[in-house]
Amino acid sequence: RYNRTFTSLSTETPTVVTLARHGYFSPTPSTPSCAIHVTVLKFCAALRRHASTVSIQGIAAALCEIHNVPYSRHLRTQLSTALDVYLAVVRLVDLRLAKALGRSDRDWQMANACSACSYRLVNEPKLKFSMLLTCDGNDSLKRVANASIVDRRTLDHGYFLSSDYVDQFANEVPRKSTNDTGVNVLSSCEQRWKNARADDYDKKIVVFDETGVFAVSCRHGFVLLLEDMRQSGELAKYPLAAVNKLCEVFGDDLLIGYDIGCTFGGTAERSLKIGPVVRKHNTQFIVGSFHGYAHNRKCQLKNHPLNVVGAGLESFEENETLFSSTNTVARTTRHATPFHRRQLIVLHVSGWDFDRRCSLGKTLKTRYNNALKISGTLPQELLKLDPTKNDEDWHSLFEQECKYFDSLSKPSEESDFGMRYVKCLQHIDMYRDHPTVKDTPTEHQYQRKIETQTRKLEAKRRSAAEQLSAIQAEVAQMEQEHAINPRWTPECDEWKVAVQREASEGYYQALRRLELLVVQRLGYKARKQITKALYRREKAIHTALNEYNNAACRIDPPRPQIDFKELSEYAYLADFDLLKFSEHGVRDAAWSQPTNRRGIQLWQKIQRAQEEIVRLNVEISRVRTHIRDEEDYISTQYTILRSTNPTLASILLTRMNMMKQVNQRINNDLASIAKLKGFSGSLDFGIRAGSEAPQMEGMETPDVDVLGSFEGISLNSPQPQEINTPGYHSEDEDEGELLDEAQGELIAMEKLCQTCQTQ
Repeated sequence: RYNRTFTSLSTETPTVVTLARHGYFSPTPSTPSCAIHVTVLKFCAALRRHASTVSIQGIAAALCEIHNVPYSRHLRTQLSTALDVYLAVVRLVDLRLAKALGRSDRDWQMANACSACSYRLVNEPKLKFSMLLTCDGNDSLKRVANASIVDRRTLDHGYFLSSDYVDQFANEVPRKSTNDTGVNVLSSCEQRWKNARADDYDKKIVVFDETGVFAVSCRHGFVLLLEDMRQSGELAKYPLAAVNKLCEVFGDDLLIGYDIGCTFGGTAERSLKIGPVVRKHNTQFIVGSFHGYAHNRKCQLKNHPLNVVGAGLESFEENETLFSSTNTVARTTRHATPFHRRQLIVLHVSGWDFDRRCSLGKTLKTRYNNALKISGTLPQELLKLDPTKNDEDWHSLFEQECKYFDSLSKPSEESDFGMRYVKCLQHIDMYRDHPTVKDTPTEHQYQRKIETQTRKLEAKRRSAAEQLSAIQAEVAQMEQEHAINPRWTPECDEWKVAVQREASEGYYQALRRLELLVVQRLGYKARKQITKALYRREKAIHTALNEYNNAACRIDPPRPQIDFKELSEYAYLADFDLLKFSEHGVRDAAWSQPTNRRGIQLWQKIQRAQEEIVRLNVEISRVRTHIRDEEDYISTQYTILRSTNPTLASILLTRMNMMKQVNQRINNDLASIAKLKGFSGSLDFGIRAGSEAPQMEGMETPDVDVLGSFEGISLNSPQPQEINTPGYHSEDEDEGELLDEAQGELIAMEKLCQTCQTQ
């Protein structure tokens, strides 16, 4: 702690303004007795962006150690409050600078987050999909309800969609049609993915107020929008609201990857509000490449990125990387106020986007290298696999597989009648021969010798007799409905066919159980299972595998055996459907042969690699042109601001210097891409399609004094004097409580930010 004296230019200048002009921010709006230098606050904000696991308490304790003073809780409160003031000032500066640059529209940040995706040029090649996006929810960033002090501040940031905007899409999707019995039949994807099930089954979560976030990012990792999931799981309203906003901002031909993209596409089509929007803008949905392998084969053929024309080599799993980063923020948001939770998330995500911008050139280079490698090696491998087939042949085999799975239907109830009828007849024979049903001398001997068991035996006899009577009634009804006379016997052909059918059903049940266990195990074991629980899961899989192999031997003809090692390959899940439908002649189809299936996979990957190269060539031109246009535009606006608003000009100069350093790094990476063998693009500059850069004529210029002209904020205060602020001298003071005066001023600053944002 240091004592310093500052001289104000005028006696009417508020003390906090004088401190701010000397580079210090006070945690109290009037009569401050301490202040924190802006360099320290910048460092704290930078840690919040790039090392989110570090708490304010940890930062305060580290600063105390550096300055050789013991840590006290009130220091954490003062640092936190001063940081809030600093960040509020930064937001005000950002808003005023955006207004000066003509970029104050709320959706500007989203529309210009990624130049490779959205900076479209004149006469560039037409892409099947204008943008490739990924959306998903994450439940790590929870906040416990009523766990923090009352904080009336709100943070309205361009990243987040408002709750009112999201709630307008709640409960407006019609239920799916039901079957004849009135039961809603779920697809295998809906059964497997809990966030694909109907919202009716979700219970309101009262422990947490915010239960996580729903995020949308582009294929280069830039975050486009966020939504707070409030007291609920991943409801349909969150992706519906996101899709509506994306279509508003980016227009037509969007391809959106979602782990339940197959079922959500139907949800969006049935939506009364989103359905027309999706059809108008030709928005399509698919599943991610990693999650896609846990969907059934029919779904993979239509929705897996490898099989979707125009998807390129995109994985549509960028949000998994994003969430692995935002998970580090969770420990600081769980018990935070709503305002601080959102502020922490915004800081981290802004740091994430800055890192993505710095590595954009490297990302493009890595993708280009990968596409060239696939295009250069896989054609030779495909030729060795089958030199007689060309592109048309492989495409024809793929179409045959698609038609096969489209033609499959669930066995009718009539086809299962024989199996159920024979099973009932077997139960009749079993209960007739039961010793408690047959009134034999053996039972009387038991009753005479063991009188204590009489009641138990009588109960068993009565239960077995009742079951026998019920089964006999069921058999009689079945025989009457299907005109069976005489009753089937084990010697008749119908009985033998039904027994074989029952063996097949046991095989399919064992197969379904094995598939379910493999889906639960793969991909999530490292994150959701500790070692002991994983070991138990492995034993369950071994048991299910043995049951399957035994059932596969009992049917005619026998089905293939599965080795446990094969189950470790995630792509093997696609083979389960081949085993399920092997009775339909699939084993004799040309496309189902292992060689042809491998060939189809290689052919699809080659097609996607060629699409990827075309898209990368377009993106490289976009990025190059954006760098030139942005530097020219910012330089022009800096020249204008130097004469109209020197304060904003100095801030813009700092950011312009950083921008040029980042752009130089990107240009170096783009130049190295151009040197790659096989590069087919161009580094020539283009012309942006649509609108030109905004002009400064008629544009309002913010006040020169950024720190001293906060309209609506009372900053008048007396000159500094020796005074102890509440909480500074007492270690027992609640470190979470803010003075009413300080909280009121902070609320006023946030309202001013919102006012500037809406103007």
